[in-house]
Amino acid sequence: MDKKIVVLAVDDDMINLKLLKSMLMKNDRIAEVIEARNGADAIGHIKARSDIDLILLDIIMPIMNGIEMLRVVRSD
Repeated sequence: MDKKIVVLAVDDDMINLKLLKSMLMKNDRIAEVIEARNGADAIGHIKARSDIDLILLDIIMPIMNGIEMLRVVRSD
């Protein structure tokens, strides 16, 4: 059996996050969708978990935008 995918969805719009999660969870290959409201929150999830397979990232967000988050993740 194929490994199920863990997705980290990052968006400051809660409606977008909930819609994305409900759409993704309809796919049998998705094990879990983790939600983050900004880049800083997402980095916390990435550091806390080693099982994240895919990140869906909004670019324009408060606190830490998507580009800033990518720079931090790539430097780690």
